Amino acid sequence: MTPARRVLFVCEGNRARSQLAEAMLRHHGAGRFEVYSAGIRPGDEVPDFTIQALDEAFYPSGGLRSKHFGEFVEQEFDFLIVLCDKVRAEAPGLPRARVRLDWPIEDPGDMQKSMPLAEALRQNRAELRSRIVRFMEEQSCIFCQILAGE
Repeated sequence: MTPARRVLFVCEGNRARSQLAEAMLRHHGAGRFEVYSAGIRPGDEVPDFTIQALDEAFYPSGGLRSKHFGEFVEQEFDFLIVLCDKVRAEAPGLPRARVRLDWPIEDPGDMQKSMPLAEALRQNRAELRSRIVRFMEEQSCIFCQILAGE
């Protein structure tokens, strides 16, 4: 059996996007992935609005906590997935990863100017789900595994 692939999602605050992604990949990946999230300027805790967005779609939120990316800097990951442009510009010392992916997803706080926060989070959740499903399909590709030496 192939060991779980280690994935770290990073965004600015580790308040919404990266927390959603962590919970969703952990759920959909069902043990195939060891999933973490972090931010360059994390809050003290995961906000209620993020927990509500996960609960609304029946994603487990247990165990989520707000973390600084520095907590992971000495670790290695199979995938580092960066969810916002601010991370690229402001955090050059990110943890090492075999593969880095950039998934720029708009900050729900910025989207809140044109829609309610709950709707912005729903849009983030839908976009993340689509990307996560595609990501998992790509990791199941037998030819991709052969090329990666697995």
